[in-house]
Amino acid sequence: MTAFFAEIPTPYALTFAGQGSAWRPALSTSLSFPPHAALLRKHYQAMRELLAPVAGELLTSAPGSLERLNALLDGNTQDLPLDRSASVSVPGITLAQLAALADLDATQLDVHTTSPLLLGHSQGILGAEVARAWIARDDQRLTHVLALAVLIGAAAQSVSIRLGATNLGEATPMLSVRGLPASMITEAVEGSPVSLAVVNGPRSVVLSGRPGDLEACRRQLEAQVAASNRALEEHLTGGTPLEAIVEFLPVSAPFHSPLLEEAVAQVVSWARSLAAAGHGIDDAEAERVARAILVERDDWSAAISAALSQGVKTFVDLGPSNMLTRMTQDLLDGTGAQIVDASTASRRTELDEEGSSIEAPADWSQFAPKVVALPDGRRVVSTAFTRLTGRSPIILPGMTPTTVGPRIVAAAANAGHWAEMAGGGQYSEEVFTEHRLELQKLLEPGRTAGFNTMFFDRFMWNLQFGVNRIVPKARRAGAPIDAVTIAAGIPELDEARELIAQLRADGFEYLCLKPGTVEQIEQVVRIAQANPDQTLIIQVEDGHSGGHHSWENLGDLLLATYAQIRRTPNLVLAVGGGIGSAADAARYITGQWSVDLGSAPMPVDAVLVGTASMATLEAETSPQVKQLLKDTPGVGGDGWVGTGQVRGGMTSGLSHLNADMHEIENSSARASRLIHEVGSDQESIDAHRDELIEAMNKTAKPYFGELSEMTYADWARRVIDLSYPWADWTWTDRALDLFHRIESRLNPADHGDIPTLFESRDDLEDGHAALARLLEAYPQAETTRVIPADVAWFPVLCRKHHKPMPFVPVLDGDLARWWGTDTLWQSQDARFDADAVRIIPGPRSVAGIDRVNEPIGEMFARFEQAVVDALATSPAQVPHVWSRFHDLEDAASFLREISHIQWAGNLVDNPAYTSVEATEILHDEGGYSIRIHCDSMWDQTPNSSHHSVEYIDIPVLLSSACMTGAYPVVDMSRLSVTAYDLLAGAAGVGTTTVNGDYIEKMPAVIPGEGFGTVRDAFTFTENLGFAHGAVTGGALSTQLASGVPDALVGPCWPAIYAALGSAMYQGVPVIEGLVNAVHLDHSIFLDRELPPFGSRVEVEGRCAELAESSAGRVVRVELELSYEGEVFARMVERFAIRGRIASTQPPAPAPEVADSFVDTPLRNWNYQPGEKTIPIILPRIYLTMYNFGFAQTHALPKLSDGLVGMIDFHIFVHGKHREAQFKGKVIGFSNRLSSILVPQAFMDWSNDTFASGETHAPTRLIVQVNNPSDPQFTKYLDQKGYEIENDKLNTEKTTYFLRLLVTMVVGVGLVISALSFYILMLSIYLLVQKNTHKLENLLLIGYRPAQVALPYQMLTIGLNLLIYGLALLAIFFARSYYMDLIETLFPNIEDGNMLPAIAVGALLFVLVSLSNYAIIARKIVHIWKRKDA
Repeated sequence: MTAFFAEIPTPYALTFAGQGSAWRPALSTSLSFPPHAALLRKHYQAMRELLAPVAGELLTSAPGSLERLNALLDGNTQDLPLDRSASVSVPGITLAQLAALADLDATQLDVHTTSPLLLGHSQGILGAEVARAWIARDDQRLTHVLALAVLIGAAAQSVSIRLGATNLGEATPMLSVRGLPASMITEAVEGSPVSLAVVNGPRSVVLSGRPGDLEACRRQLEAQVAASNRALEEHLTGGTPLEAIVEFLPVSAPFHSPLLEEAVAQVVSWARSLAAAGHGIDDAEAERVARAILVERDDWSAAISAALSQGVKTFVDLGPSNMLTRMTQDLLDGTGAQIVDASTASRRTELDEEGSSIEAPADWSQFAPKVVALPDGRRVVSTAFTRLTGRSPIILPGMTPTTVGPRIVAAAANAGHWAEMAGGGQYSEEVFTEHRLELQKLLEPGRTAGFNTMFFDRFMWNLQFGVNRIVPKARRAGAPIDAVTIAAGIPELDEARELIAQLRADGFEYLCLKPGTVEQIEQVVRIAQANPDQTLIIQVEDGHSGGHHSWENLGDLLLATYAQIRRTPNLVLAVGGGIGSAADAARYITGQWSVDLGSAPMPVDAVLVGTASMATLEAETSPQVKQLLKDTPGVGGDGWVGTGQVRGGMTSGLSHLNADMHEIENSSARASRLIHEVGSDQESIDAHRDELIEAMNKTAKPYFGELSEMTYADWARRVIDLSYPWADWTWTDRALDLFHRIESRLNPADHGDIPTLFESRDDLEDGHAALARLLEAYPQAETTRVIPADVAWFPVLCRKHHKPMPFVPVLDGDLARWWGTDTLWQSQDARFDADAVRIIPGPRSVAGIDRVNEPIGEMFARFEQAVVDALATSPAQVPHVWSRFHDLEDAASFLREISHIQWAGNLVDNPAYTSVEATEILHDEGGYSIRIHCDSMWDQTPNSSHHSVEYIDIPVLLSSACMTGAYPVVDMSRLSVTAYDLLAGAAGVGTTTVNGDYIEKMPAVIPGEGFGTVRDAFTFTENLGFAHGAVTGGALSTQLASGVPDALVGPCWPAIYAALGSAMYQGVPVIEGLVNAVHLDHSIFLDRELPPFGSRVEVEGRCAELAESSAGRVVRVELELSYEGEVFARMVERFAIRGRIASTQPPAPAPEVADSFVDTPLRNWNYQPGEKTIPIILPRIYLTMYNFGFAQTHALPKLSDGLVGMIDFHIFVHGKHREAQFKGKVIGFSNRLSSILVPQAFMDWSNDTFASGETHAPTRLIVQVNNPSDPQFTKYLDQKGYEIENDKLNTEKTTYFLRLLVTMVVGVGLVISALSFYILMLSIYLLVQKNTHKLENLLLIGYRPAQVALPYQMLTIGLNLLIYGLALLAIFFARSYYMDLIETLFPNIEDGNMLPAIAVGALLFVLVSLSNYAIIARKIVHIWKRKDA
């Protein structure tokens, strides 16, 4: 490591300070070092000898001065007032600087051989002359300079005393003024005896003169500062409040003043006297130096600038104090140069120590623009902004109303510019969606736009990014919006950190913050420093912008914060406000603007051009307003127009928020001014009522009129006249409410529902026709006066929606809001005269509009060309680049470094950027492709034929738009081929499956309904289950089942992928997005047992549904697996094409239950988005209620399932201020539903098309329980706050009790049957018992027991047979009655016959008869045995 002095770069400069610096301590320190003290005394003594011929005159001109110098050199350290006198301080400072040079010789810096540039500030000129002699080792010259210092000091002191220009109390002959513009100082000095002595910087000067005159000048400056700041407070002008620092310097003579012209003559006279005495001092040299110090103005900033132009990067301050270091640093900021404090002996020692170093200075030249050449030959500008975004540095900022609509935004973006959609006009999701969809149509492939949102407007913020998040949802859905600009407020640090993370997660590539004050800029710097991994764009805009504005000045903002911004590497700087011409753009991008203010070049990276774009071809500004913009001269000079004042056709008024607003002076501006002058006091409003009405009626937002004096016809007519044609659906909605109000008021009915002529807003589509219908139906409207209740209701109606009506309904305390809200869009409506609408250009930049209907791309190209011309780069020095993005030199590098690609209109992550190691860039005759290498277990196996996909190719188009900010676009034509190859690879074509089937090719798609049908077959083998278990459960340390039904999906993949490949969306195969597809879910339903192993299973599949969702485009593939013609399993496989997000609705839940859940086959249960026919399933209860309720009471025929299926139902869907009609087709009925069921695909499509975009949790749940009347179940529902559908619950309870009742009846019947059987047997038993004696006799005479039992047995069998016959007869007749009722209640019940009843009866007959037969035989045998005994 070496010392700073040992490695000081050349050329460098030595600087020497002048009057006002603390020189005594430096001189005393040097005298304390013997070698330096000896050196000083030696040269001082030589100087005394040289001046001997004029010593007497010196003693009388400056009494005591030489004696004081003698004392100082003898080591006197006492501070005396005399030390401030010029006769002592001038030679004293020079001696101190000589000592510093001597001290410097003791360091490693060899000034004698390195030839430094020598700069003296004011009296420091003498120090520079001493240095020149010291470096040349010319002692005689050195002595002459010291002598000249004594002469100059003595002459200055003598003349100052004689002229009365010495100290007067606290006042001295020199006044330091800092912080004031040069124009103000010039005004104060002009015509006064005070002179501008020293220029230390753009806002740092020193004045010279008599102390009294300087005091008067100080008071004048303070008065000017007060007046200027008062004008700022009163908003008569803009800028930064002045903070002047005015101080008298500790000097005794007015150096650099014409007052000392006589002193110069005195110095020359003494020099000539010395020459005459042979003590040769060159009188011409003496006059030059004396005049430079005593009379001429000293411009230190010019001296520094000249040194910089000579290549000086290091300035070494040799004091005698560090005053010059502090003064000079501001002049060197951003130049790459620095001034090093070496003003004291201790600092010089530090700089000479090994390892000493100085922090490298900032060099703002690295931010300077340069010119690059594109492949098409265009020469364009390269800045940090263009390299970050790939787009031009001419920005179209978000501004309402100009960039609310998509036309101008798309045009600017297509021309290669950053363009922002203004969030101020996106006041609802419907409006935003309409503009976003139109923007997507207008943007060229690969082009994107930004979105400008207002942070302070909580309604807008919550809608767009806070609660509703309509913009992030759109971005996640692939919308081509890649940037967000947060304006009108800067978030706090913690909030900003979370916000940046969230926006990045949402997919926004570029984030901008738009501060407008020094404090806000510093907050952005802190945010950037806290998030070093995220590059932020800071858009600094001042108060010269159009519309709402601050009173900040762009130059002041940048001068105060530019260094901080440039010290933050992840900030890119764009500026705006007052940039209305190509020349303005060039001044700011090149940094010439700051040079004009006396500072180093401060180039910016991009400029915002808003006002000038208002008159371009694509702007929706009306023709008459465009012409007025061109004809408005604008405000020159400082560009400010005070509140309520008019300059250059511009004024600064107030908006409805009481915020300052620049606008063109016309009837609209005058009405606004009057409304705010009158204020919100009702008495004041009433006093100026006629004046206010007259002013408003000259504008596009007139006073509605005295409603209390109108008839209902006048009321309706006035609304139509002022609101129609409808500019917004909310106007129609409120007009509909008004017509309903008038109908209800004029209809003769005094209660109940009032019939209306206007069912919906559609009935008011033609406002005049609707009005005619109303007045025709209610002619009394022409004579009926509006009642007070309706007068009071009208303002309430007008407040119904966020967007106000185009008139002022009432003159009350909210008049400023009634009139001022939503007054910008009229400037885009050709119906209104330019004098009647509010037009809000910037007061300075409007002057730059010199043409009308110039295409925005051409105008911005003209602005950028001005920058290119200003840089004046020779063709040989212009590097060639392939794209402005990162200034990349070839297409392959571009594909590697760009973060996104556009795929089917959606922005998605670029795999070549996110997965560098897994991708490679290919280029052939077809174009460029991104190859993604896929990992598999077989990667290291040579010549492997195993089932795996080795790579995926994504072909991309690199159009010329990629040179100027566009993203690569996936080539859909080539991708479809690639995707089909991928399908085949994924399906395993060319491999043998685990069940032994060789897959030769993909199954064919058979054309038919929908996307066609796919048929395939496979062998169902035992090892299929084991293979599936090994893959899915091999890591489990347990015994696995031999197979699970899910194993069936494996051999079905060829059919699944073939069905997937059959789907088309808007003429493009769905599989174009297969690379971004995920297997969303898998469902399998077993209808019967699996077939035996070795069976051949037939597979039939089809793509059943395409549905949009927030997870991507969901493709549903359905398969049926059959064996010997019988379906035994059904599968549903769903895939989400993640790069195809065109909805904010989540995907439908996966199938969870079999078709039997809804008690009806679902063969036709599918819907394609946009179809007009919807399959529906009705609750069975609906048909039952009709057949047994309505039909019976109205003598109507009952309806069957088939008949209802032939009826077309009309379904109306309303939402997002649009409506549509569909035809509903009933495909079945369900006992498990209580409401109409439609396909989930229709719900998803409808929600995306008609809903607000909010996601709601399910509100209905079907619960199946064993006992719905269980108190525990009811208690649970109550505790959870669940509401129960009472009818359904009552039905379930009734069903439960009916089941219970049937069970009880059956049980009682069984008991009765058993008792009957017992009684019958008992009767037979008693009969046998009664005849026991007779039976014994029969047995005694030789009858066998079987013969004796037979009559009784036949008797019981006969009785049983009789009962069996009577029961069958009763069932036969009863069945014809109750079957009609059952078939009506349960239409789906199958037709039957009596065979089951006959069979069951016969079985019971046989069982009972056999039982009777056995019991009787047993009894007879018992009697027979007893006889034997």
